[in-house]
Amino acid sequence: MPLRDVAVRSSLRCPVCAGAFVADDDARAPLRCAAGHSFDVGKDGTVHLLPAGHGMTRRVGDDAAMIAARTAFFSRGHYRALSTAIADAVNAALPTQRRALVGDIGCGDGSHTSVIVEAVADRAHVVGVDLAKDAVKAAARRERSATFIVGDATRLPFADGAIDVAVVAFAPRPTDELARVAHHHGALVVAIPEPEHLRTLVVRFGGIGMAKDKATAVVQALAPAFALQAETVVDEPLHLSAADAALALQMTPHGRHTEARDVAAIDTRLHARVLSFARV
Repeated sequence: MPLRDVAVRSSLRCPVCAGAFVADDDARAPLRCAAGHSFDVGKDGTVHLLPAGHGMTRRVGDDAAMIAARTAFFSRGHYRALSTAIADAVNAALPTQRRALVGDIGCGDGSHTSVIVEAVADRAHVVGVDLAKDAVKAAARRERSATFIVGDATRLPFADGAIDVAVVAFAPRPTDELARVAHHHGALVVAIPEPEHLRTLVVRFGGIGMAKDKATAVVQALAPAFALQAETVVDEPLHLSAADAALALQMTPHGRHTEARDVAAIDTRLHARVLSFARV
C-alpha cells in the first residue's frame, strides 16, 4: 500500500495536535503521534485525518451523487485535456535532484490525480486530499499508486514545507495554508474555470455563471505567498449527449441550482485556465 512509503508517512501530521506520526514499517499500522492520537489505515490504504468532535470544519464536501456523476463524466474523456494540462504543469515544476511530493488538494474522485500520476511516473509521490469521504474512497479505487486522505484544505494534514508541488483544481485555495505546506522552493498549480466554461449548459438550465475577472482575483489572492510563472488556457468544444449533459449538471454545484427536468443533448465548451506559481 502507498502508506508503506516512509516519505509519505513522514510528511503527514496529526490533525489534532499537528505532531509528527511515529515511524512504523507496517503499512497497515495506524498513524500514531507522540500525544497518543491514532488514525487507522483503511483496507484500501486511505486515512481519515478529519476526526469527529474537534470542530475543525463546518464545510461539507461533495455528496455521493455528485462524485458518481463526476466519475462517469470523466470516464468519457470530456475533461482529459484539462487533466493533461494540469499534469504537464506539475511535471514542469518538479525538482530534478530528488523524488518529490505532490499534493492534490481537493482531489475529488481522483480523475485528475490519475493523470498526474501517469505524468510524474517515478519522479514523485502523489497524495490526494479531499473533505468528502466518498470521494477519497472512489479515488483510491481509481488510482492505486497514490495515497488518499480525508482532510480539510483549511487545515491540511501535512508538515510545514512538505509539499513540492501543490495542485488545486476547481477547489478552495486557502493561501495561508497552501503557503505553510509548500516547500520554500515549491510550486502551486491552480486550475480555474473561465467564463465560457459550460456556459451554454448553465444558461439553459439556470446554473451559476463564472466571474469574468476570476483569474485576476486568484492571482491577487495568492500573491502574498506565490508568484505567477506561467498559464495555459484549455479551450475545447464539448458535444454532450443528453446523458452526458445530465452528468455535467449533476457533478457540479450547478446541479443544486437547476430545475431541469428533461436534459437534452447540447454543445458547450471546456474552458479553463491552468496557472503555475512559484513560492516566494
